[in-house]
Formats: sequence, structure tokens, C-alpha cells
Amino acid sequence: MALVNIASKFEARYYELLNEIKGSIAESIKVFADSVRKHRLDESRPLLKGDPEELQDTLRAIQESYQRDPKKMEEYWAKLPSNLFDDYYEITKRRLDIVTTMVLIDTVQKKWSELFSLSGMPSNQLLELSIAEDCLSRFEGASQRAGRLLEWLVNQAPSEQADQYLSEASTCFIYGLYASGAVMCRSLLEEVIERKLPRKYLDEGLLKDLNNRTLGNCLDVMNNNVQDLKLHFHEDVPEYSRRVNEIGSRAAHERSLEETEALKCLQDTREAIRLLLG
Repeated sequence: MALVNIASKFEARYYELLNEIKGSIAESIKVFADSVRKHRLDESRPLLKGDPEELQDTLRAIQESYQRDPKKMEEYWAKLPSNLFDDYYEITKRRLDIVTTMVLIDTVQKKWSELFSLSGMPSNQLLELSIAEDCLSRFEGASQRAGRLLEWLVNQAPSEQADQYLSEASTCFIYGLYASGAVMCRSLLEEVIERKLPRKYLDEGLLKDLNNRTLGNCLDVMNNNVQDLKLHFHEDVPEYSRRVNEIGSRAAHERSLEETEALKCLQDTREAIRLLLG
């Protein structure tokens, strides 16, 4: 019920934003059209952005089009708010892609609708709408995946860093970021196993160098010192950790993982943590 209520509130905010943005666009087009009808082009300049001379030419062309065929222009303006919204929304989603990927400067083609500067609308509203839509599209699957993790329990609190890794790995899985979640699982076991190893293994040998304290190297130390470490680690920890390391390493290099693999990685991590901290 709680998840349903959260989804309803989130969806309500999404449609609230949608209506606010559409209203802002419609109002701007109304002001712009009125300025053209009344031959007051100076009043429309604040609604536009760009080179002043180019804008003057654009406004003059619009004014001439209106004088030639007012009816056609009125019909065009009636459809413009909806078309502009689609354009702005596409631009915003494209910008969201730009900030999350490597895109070369000047390779993104602009649309004419980017000339309009909607002063009545906060600049981040469309971005918020785009993110809200993305979250809504993930919500059903996320709630189902979250339900699978409800029994995640350990007997001791891990370190603050390990707890952060655990939280991030679970969040990644819930929202379908499987590769990132597997990488976090690997980092989590690195942290916990390193804290469980006797000091002498960290002060000498392979793990003396902090850069070498990977999960794979920690497992090598454990496997090469089974008798000495059997009082510190349950016998099943290396196998759980090996599977997590294998999936986590593959995820880090290939960035591709199925949901079943990601869930298995989380389950193996949970079991390893339970044995390490139990």
C-alpha cells in the first residue's frame, strides 16, 4: 500500500509539471501572437533568444507571413503550443543524454523552438519532467525487485563504507542498474574481507600495497593460507566471494548483465556478508 501511495504522489507531481509547462508554453505563444497581430514586434523580443539582428529578420518574416495569410497563421499558432512542447521535451531528454554520455560539442543539432525563452517557466522544469517520466517507467519493476530484498539481514553492522556499498548495490538492482550493482557488490566484499584479514596479511606481501587490495587478490591470500585463516573465515566465504568477483569483474568490463545474474550476485554477496559478520 505504501508503494502504491508513493507511486500515486509521484504520478500526480508528474502531471502537475506537465500541465504547468504546457500552460507556460501556451501563454508565451499567446503573448507572441498578440504582438504580431498588433504590429508590436518589440514586445515579442523578450520571448526569443539569439542574435538580435537574426531575431529581427525572423520577426519581420513572421509579420509578413501573417499579413499575407492571417487565417493560416492563426491555425498554425493554435497548433504551436503542442508542437513546441514536444520539441522542448525532446530537447530536454537529449540534454539529459548529453550529460550522462560523451557527446562532442556542436554535434547536437538545434531546433528552431530553442529560440523561445519561456521566462515564466523555471529552467529545470522540463528536466524534472523528463526524470520523473523515467522514474515512473521504472517504478513497477523497481517495486517488484525491492520486494525480493526485504529479508536482507545480518547479525552485525558492517563498517560505514560497507554499509554504503550495500545500500548502493541494492538501489542499483532495484532500479535496474544491474552492472553497477554487481560492481558495488564486489567493492562491498573487498571492504569487509579486508577488515576481517589479520593485520599481518595487510602489512606484508601482495596486500601491502593499497592498490592491490582487490577482491581477487584478497581471495588469493585466503586460498593460499586456508589453515591459518580458517578461524577468521567460514569455509564457504571464498566460493561466494569468487562468484561475486567473477560477475562483478565481467560487469565492470562488459557493462552488461541480466537481472537473474544481478540478483544472484546480490544473493551471494548477502550470504558472504552473513558468514563474514555472523
